[in-house]
Amino acid sequence: MSPQRYHLTLHFLGGFAGRLSPDLVHRAACAAASVRLAPFEFTLDAWGSFRTREAPFWLGCNEVPAALAALHGQLLDGLRRQGIPADDARPWVPHVTVLRGAERRAATPVPAVHWRVADFHLIDSQLAPRPEYVPLGCWPLLAGAC
Repeated sequence: MSPQRYHLTLHFLGGFAGRLSPDLVHRAACAAASVRLAPFEFTLDAWGSFRTREAPFWLGCNEVPAALAALHGQLLDGLRRQGIPADDARPWVPHVTVLRGAERRAATPVPAVHWRVADFHLIDSQLAPRPEYVPLGCWPLLAGAC
């Protein structure tokens, strides 16, 4: 995958046909605006692949860092306050997909990657016929926030 497409999904808003509705985008933006957290850095120090037909290869965390968990949790709280249900069908596994269509799992560990988080985005992910990420909003993390 192109590095411009690297991302870590905090919350999946669900599979919707076509573009996200303006109402859902508005409510998600309100939830995002409620997040109060200072910028932070974490390390992607694990690698793996989910068992799907696409066999994506990803980088993740051996342990989810507290600041990343706080960002996920604050956003989840905001989404629930906006009446947007959480995707609780699967546990949240923070990861960055770096390759799609891998034929098999990688056999060699990869070096750790340090990732600085200064903001987060709302993205409408259109997967077919050609994958496209449409940015809908961006919220900075605030220095000095708790």
